[in-house]
Amino acid sequence: MRTGVRPADAGGNGFEPLVKRVDRVSTAILATLPVHKTPRLVDWEQDYGLMIAPINRVIGREIRAVEYMHWWTFLAAYQEIGDCTFAQVVRIRDYLSRGKKLDKADQEWYRKNRHLVDFKRKYTSADDALMKEWGGT
Repeated sequence: MRTGVRPADAGGNGFEPLVKRVDRVSTAILATLPVHKTPRLVDWEQDYGLMIAPINRVIGREIRAVEYMHWWTFLAAYQEIGDCTFAQVVRIRDYLSRGKKLDKADQEWYRKNRHLVDFKRKYTSADDALMKEWGGT
């Protein structure tokens, strides 16, 4: 059985299913590990846009345009992305989750890029319906 990703249908995103699969697999793997409370540092859906460019750099081409890529290849490239905006976001999330003080440069970067670092709240359809009922958007 080949496990990988095929390009998107017209107008779609071929790597979106991969991102969801990686999220499910990583959640399943974490569930089997001994219980140690670890901070959440990555949201595969929210951080998707930050991951693609550095992974493209590692792979050497646009990964959304390849016909097929084994998911282990994707994960290997992900692990080698090096210094980039995504790595900076994860590093600052790690510092904040452990209560470490950010230096002045990191504080400034965080202040300007808080929308990238802070996790977005995900609402259920019931939450959305309730907010609409109350007049919110």
